[in-house]
Amino acid sequence: MTHVGRIELPLPTPVGSRPEATPHRGERRIVKFVETAIGWGWAIWTSPYIIEDKETNPQDRSLWPCRVCVVIVGKGPPKPEPVIMTIPVVILAKYPEDAVEW
Repeated sequence: MTHVGRIELPLPTPVGSRPEATPHRGERRIVKFVETAIGWGWAIWTSPYIIEDKETNPQDRSLWPCRVCVVIVGKGPPKPEPVIMTIPVVILAKYPEDAVEW
């Protein structure tokens, strides 16, 4: 507890082994560098959930679990080109990470 004048404020204490993510600003971010149909791009957002995309490869069930990603495929000009796509989880894990300017 911290005393501020006459008011006592409880301070948050860490619970569990994993700290909560806090938003922050900076010049660079670590993202996945993924291959798309039109070249390589940076996956700037990956969904926290998994979906089954049977259209990815109908014969191979191991490729059905996918994550939805927002991939920047071109920086422009005149503006960045985002593409929303699904990427199989097993393939997404194999792509390298890359630092990009934010």
